[in-house]
Amino acid sequence: MQTDNQKKGNWGEEKALEYLLQQGYAIRTRNFHTRDGEIDIIMSGHYEGHQALAFVEVKTRQYDDGSAERSVDMRKRAKMLKATREYCRQKCIDVDDFVILFLCMVVCGNEKKHSVHVYDLP
Repeated sequence: MQTDNQKKGNWGEEKALEYLLQQGYAIRTRNFHTRDGEIDIIMSGHYEGHQALAFVEVKTRQYDDGSAERSVDMRKRAKMLKATREYCRQKCIDVDDFVILFLCMVVCGNEKKHSVHVYDLP
């Protein structure tokens, strides 16, 4: 059985996915796990005229207080990078053929009223 936080997180991932699909991205996989880390959503699409892969960390919060962005710290980013490398290795993806995007998507609010913010991860 899912906890309330897991339900909220799944809802936030659905909202983030809807947003990315509206932006023209196609889903490749969700919840990609490795022993070193995981990636919530992996999408493909176009960015500035080039083929792109987007590796997305989704954070869901009740309020937009900046805590979601702060929670994606250097340790989490390093884990995302390791998981990205493993995904590309498993799928035989040559990263030179793609623009690689690392995104943090923050979904704030509830089912009645919510907002989605997208941040590039450096």
